[in-house]
Amino acid sequence: NQPIYFDCRINHTIEEAIESKTKGAIILTKDLNKEKTITINSDQDIMLDLNGKTITFNIMDNNAILQKGILKIQDSKENGTINAKFRVIDNYNKLIINGGKFIRGVNESKNGGVISAAYGGEVIINGGYFETDQTYAVYTYTGTLIINDGYFLSKNNATIVAMKSDDEITINGGTFISESSQTIKNIDIATITINQTETPIYISSQATSWAPAISNDSTGTININANEADKCTNNPEDTTSGLCVYAEGDKNANDDTGNGAIRNTAGTVNINGGTFFGTNQGINNTSNGTINIRNAMIISEKFSVLNNAGGTINICNGRVQSNAYDLANNSTGSIHYSSNVTFMNRENNTPSLIGNGSSNIHSNYTGTCLSE
Repeated sequence: NQPIYFDCRINHTIEEAIESKTKGAIILTKDLNKEKTITINSDQDIMLDLNGKTITFNIMDNNAILQKGILKIQDSKENGTINAKFRVIDNYNKLIINGGKFIRGVNESKNGGVISAAYGGEVIINGGYFETDQTYAVYTYTGTLIINDGYFLSKNNATIVAMKSDDEITINGGTFISESSQTIKNIDIATITINQTETPIYISSQATSWAPAISNDSTGTININANEADKCTNNPEDTTSGLCVYAEGDKNANDDTGNGAIRNTAGTVNINGGTFFGTNQGINNTSNGTINIRNAMIISEKFSVLNNAGGTINICNGRVQSNAYDLANNSTGSIHYSSNVTFMNRENNTPSLIGNGSSNIHSNYTGTCLSE
C-alpha cells in the first residue's frame, strides 16, 4: 500500500499538478506567486520538494496551504521557502516536514501562524526553519506535534504553543527562540514533553519583560528529561549537547524584567536534567502547582528556586547556583530538598534562604521527585 512517487516537473500550475494525482511527488522548478489557497484533499498523499525554490502566497486572511490528506515536504537543495501572510499550513491530517523554510510575515491580523496541528491532526517536524512576525510559530489545537529538530523563531509572540486540553507536544531536539514573549507555552491542560537525548535543545526567551522561556499557564503537565547543557548562554550556537533553557531579560537581577527560565502555575512540571538560567528567577512556582526537580543545573543571579504561593517544590538532587538566594518561599507553600542537592556558592552546602514562608523550606526530603 506504499505510494509510488514520481516526478512531476511543474511547467503549468501547482494546483493542476496536485489535482492530477492521488499519490505522487511534485518538484518545484521555478518560483511561484499564488493568490489563493492550495488544498491537499483527504484522499491525497503528496510529497512536495521545494527544490530550492520559493512559493509566495499573497493572501491576507486565509491559509496558504489547507492540508486535509497526507503531505510531506522536503527541500532537496537549499533555501526552498514558503512565504505567507496569514498561516503557512493548516493541518487537519498528517504533515511531515523534513526541511525548507516556512515564514509568516507581517499582517494586520494577529491570527494565523506558521504551522498548526488542528482537530486531531498530527505534525512531525524533522528539520527546517520556521519564523513568524506576530503569531505563534507552531501550535496545536486538539492535535499532536512531534519536533525532532529545526529552528523556530517568533518575533512578537510565543513560539511553540499547546492551546487545548487534548494536545500533545513532544520536543526531541531543536532551537526555539521568542524575541518578546514566552517560548514554550502550555495554555490549557495539555501535556508537553521535552525529551533531549542526542540532539541538543535550546530554548530562550529574549523578552526584556516577565515572559519566561517555558510557561505552564494552567493545570497542564510539562515533563522534561534531558542532559545538562555543555554551555548555556544567550547564543544558541554555544549549546552543542544537552538542554539549555535561557532567559536573561533586561539583565536586571532585582526585578522580574530579568525574566526566568520556567514558570508553573497550577499544573505540574517534572524536571529530570537540563540547565536552566534566568537572571531574576531560575524556576518559579507562581500558584498552587507542583514542581519536581532531579539532576538539573539551576542558575540565577537572584532567585534560583522561587515558590511564590501555595504550591510545592521538591528537589531530589542536582545543582543550584545563585549570587543571592538559592531557595525563596514567599507564601504558604513549601520547598523540600534532599542532602543530595549541591548549592554551588555556599560553604558547608548550606543554602541561602529568603521569604516570609522560609520556615516551610525543609531539608529532609526523601521522596522520588516524581508525579503521575
